[in-house]
Amino acid sequence: MFRLLPILLFIALIFFGFNWLKRQPPGKKRRAILQALVAVSMALLIFLVITGRIHWLGAALAALIPLAKFGLGLVAQVLPFLKHRSSQSPSPAPAAMTPDEAAETLGLHQAFRDNNLNKEVVLKAHKSLMQKVHPDRGGNDYLAARVNQAKDILLKNL
Repeated sequence: MFRLLPILLFIALIFFGFNWLKRQPPGKKRRAILQALVAVSMALLIFLVITGRIHWLGAALAALIPLAKFGLGLVAQVLPFLKHRSSQSPSPAPAAMTPDEAAETLGLHQAFRDNNLNKEVVLKAHKSLMQKVHPDRGGNDYLAARVNQAKDILLKNL
């Protein structure tokens, strides 16, 4: 009978947990899941300490794991040289570009000299080049910005 009680309690907890999760607004479900996981982890650690399966110091150290993100953020504030620079950091704005450079960037230098540019030609060249240099396809932010800037300049000067 003693073993049946924790099993029934566990099943009831799962049932009420899922109902609680369903009632959460869509934007807050991820946070709710993380909170539930932390609560379950803490309850499991307390259970293991009470039953003597884990030393209380081990449980205390394990309980500090969720605080690691806060601690790492604090270390980054205290020691700014340890901050990790993300590859998604904003790239510097491209330097000013002349219409001649813009045409060369898009591969339309000869058409620009001959004054044979129109909106369709510029947009087609832009699309073709963006498919090659877009960050989602292995390019980088700087090249994509330069190509976009070249298109904007040429379209303004038509």
